[in-house]
Amino acid sequence: MSQPSSDISISIHDLFRFVLGGLVLAAVLGLVAGAVAYTLGQRQDPVFRAEATILVARTTGGFSQFGLSPVTAPPIDLSAYIAAARSDRVLQDALMRLGVEAPTDSDIRSLRGRTSSFVAGDGRDSSLLGVEARAETQDLAVLRANAAAEALVAWDQRRATDSLTRVITTLEQQIGALGEQIRVLQSSTDGAAATQVDGLIRLRAEQQQQMAYARALVASAEGLLSVMQLAGTTPRQIAPRPFLNAVIAAFLAVVGTYVLLLLRSALNTRLRSAEDIASATGLTLLAEFPKKGRPQDDWRQTEAANYLRTNILFATADAHPKIILVTSANEQEGKTTTACHLAEGLARNGYQTLLVDADMRSPSIAERYGIDEQDERVTTTADWMIDTSSRGRSVMRITLDTTAELFVVPQFWTATDPSGAIVRGFPRALAQWDGYDVIVVDSAPVLAVADALAIAPYCTGTVLVVDAQRTDRRKLTAAKALLERVDATIFGVVANRVRGGSQGAAYGSEYGAGKKGVGPTKAKRSAGSAPRAIGPERQRG
Repeated sequence: MSQPSSDISISIHDLFRFVLGGLVLAAVLGLVAGAVAYTLGQRQDPVFRAEATILVARTTGGFSQFGLSPVTAPPIDLSAYIAAARSDRVLQDALMRLGVEAPTDSDIRSLRGRTSSFVAGDGRDSSLLGVEARAETQDLAVLRANAAAEALVAWDQRRATDSLTRVITTLEQQIGALGEQIRVLQSSTDGAAATQVDGLIRLRAEQQQQMAYARALVASAEGLLSVMQLAGTTPRQIAPRPFLNAVIAAFLAVVGTYVLLLLRSALNTRLRSAEDIASATGLTLLAEFPKKGRPQDDWRQTEAANYLRTNILFATADAHPKIILVTSANEQEGKTTTACHLAEGLARNGYQTLLVDADMRSPSIAERYGIDEQDERVTTTADWMIDTSSRGRSVMRITLDTTAELFVVPQFWTATDPSGAIVRGFPRALAQWDGYDVIVVDSAPVLAVADALAIAPYCTGTVLVVDAQRTDRRKLTAAKALLERVDATIFGVVANRVRGGSQGAAYGSEYGAGKKGVGPTKAKRSAGSAPRAIGPERQRG
């Protein structure tokens, strides 16, 4: 069996409503964050940035025409120069140029955090490196940038002479060793020693000549780096920037607010409006019953009932009898009240309507209409389910007003095995009730028990009642999926306890909302203090 899938779509209207809903909070938080950032920015110490420019050559000038072969450092990548600029050796040299005689590790780390290098330009024959430094004063920023640039150039210069310096050191050691050997042999009286001394003297002379040449090369050695532009005397102030900080803080606060609101909306499974209910289920919104509490809510309840009746009649135009199941995902969502509103509205419009209390676990319709369980004429829903023969069976006739009557099958107590009784008896009971124009069935919640699922396939359609203030989105979609699994026809949803009124609320001020005498009529029993029982045949009031 394939698992039901749900698609999440966001319309422009939904997006606009989401943005508008969080606009005040986002604006307030943005203003607060911007003000705090601006105030803190003004209190910060100024920071200046100075920049020096270094020329990186690929090759040196040609001196072969003068018989010179200058020593140069081997070329390396620009990234290697950038890494060298942050090395301890270069930074230590820069600190010494700044007057720090014995730089410590802490001094080196501090300077590393205040200097940086970057590629300012890259060409075929040469490139440019930028060396910048930051400080609390203009002069110190300039000194740091120039010291760091000069230290990097000096490092590259030493790189060109390092190998020659090692050669000179080796030659000096060898010449010293030869001189010691010559001294020892000259003190000897052996005639053969004189011949060895002459050879050693010639060898020492050759090495001395090599050392002199190496020293000459060191003097002519050059690196590939040179300072092209020292840092200027008026470096740019980079901090603080109170206005920029305020703008960034405000922007981040606004974005953060909407992100949190979006997460809250995504994680919150509660349904808060009729639009949320319709969007979550993908079903038609049949009516919106407002949350009670104000005098004008009676008018809105009546208008919502009219909308519900009209939509149901439109959906069941060709059905006879019209069998309407009213249920909900959970208990206490207003399904019984909705079923009564629907049944009374149909009865007042001339339809012979039967209201069946099929919630045999928590019945309440009898109490609503004042039906006495001690009345021997009363036939309960459980009785109809157990024995559907018409002999001795009756329904209760409730007088709504002078011209309308509603027929009711009540239930007073929790029945034994309600699900089993419904499965066995409901189809046969429907056959006994086929003389009515409309049969409205109030059933138990879908997720609590299987009663509604057993009734739904025999009904023309189902009305799903949803409490807009407490219903969980996941439970609502689960109830819808269960009804669809038993091939129930779902007419739509009724949103109950909606804040702000129903579809007819907009017309209240012009058509009598809240006026005395306007609103649902309280049902009256037909025979004094007790309702009068009639048989199951179709009757007209």
